[in-house]
Amino acid sequence: MHQDDRRAFLRVVAEFPVGWSRIGEDGQTQLPQHQASTVNVSAGGVKMVSAEPVAVGDRLRIEVRFSRPPLIVFTDASVIRVDSIRQGRCESGLRFDPLDTYIEQRVVRWVYAEDRRMAERRAAVRVPLQIMVTCHTLSAAGEVAGTFRARTIDLAADGARIATDSPLASGDRLRLDLELGDPPQSIHLEGAVMWGQTIPHEHWAYGIRFEGLGRLAQRALVERALEEEQRRRHTGD
Repeated sequence: MHQDDRRAFLRVVAEFPVGWSRIGEDGQTQLPQHQASTVNVSAGGVKMVSAEPVAVGDRLRIEVRFSRPPLIVFTDASVIRVDSIRQGRCESGLRFDPLDTYIEQRVVRWVYAEDRRMAERRAAVRVPLQIMVTCHTLSAAGEVAGTFRARTIDLAADGARIATDSPLASGDRLRLDLELGDPPQSIHLEGAVMWGQTIPHEHWAYGIRFEGLGRLAQRALVERALEEEQRRRHTGD
């Protein structure tokens, strides 16, 4: 497989045990074998944490022990990046030598299955986050019919709860404009009102279900919401 194709492989966060040994100039394995663990994994390589330092250009013989389902991958790899070495912890990026086609396909399937599992788990996360948002009611043609302000009660990958003094009806279509992150990033979300209820002080709370968000966009939304919630907690905003 072409190197550019290998770099394009999906990468997921995963921690698995790794056994590795250096390869000498004669191509032979040098003992001892060291123990490490992965930080993230793709079919093209891994990010590894090891107590034993490595250097860019080192050639390693590695054994990665996947789980869920179990899979052991034996391959040679090159150290292409060393991110940090501190306090007995070396973080490095490894690029696999071309894998056997069957093994490569199994690793690709495992990575995509893990990505789906993580996306489903992310979709279930509901972040308690109170920020002001600008809401636009949309006509059947998708044009802005009105604008009002609201605050979020919480935010999830597939929807949000908002509080406002503007009355809405089930089925109303909205576009929510909000900013998340530091520095702030503008996010525009479209969805429909699924339910409504009154809350104190003559306000309403509404449940909004987002539409048209892909899995990667959902994940990014939740990650930004979590970062914003943690930032506000630390700064007291």
